[in-house]
Amino acid sequence: PAFIPILFEFTVLSASVMMTITFLVRCRLYPGKQRDVLDPRLTDDKFALVFRPDASTNPETLNKMTQALRSTGAVEVKEKEMARHY
Repeated sequence: PAFIPILFEFTVLSASVMMTITFLVRCRLYPGKQRDVLDPRLTDDKFALVFRPDASTNPETLNKMTQALRSTGAVEVKEKEMARHY
């Protein structure tokens, strides 16, 4: 039958389109989404590192991390409470 190759190709096309849509929705990359800007100064020549420690992380570890960042030449180290998005 001549319709079998067409159905196969349509199945592959449908699967790939749905997989792409699912990926974009799961990663929250859909059109019209507002960006979560960490700092308005972030541009092409500046970037940020974001660490999200859990509740069991002790403050001494956070202080060591801050000191390590400053000792390696970080321009600015800020602690900021962020909302969770999941």
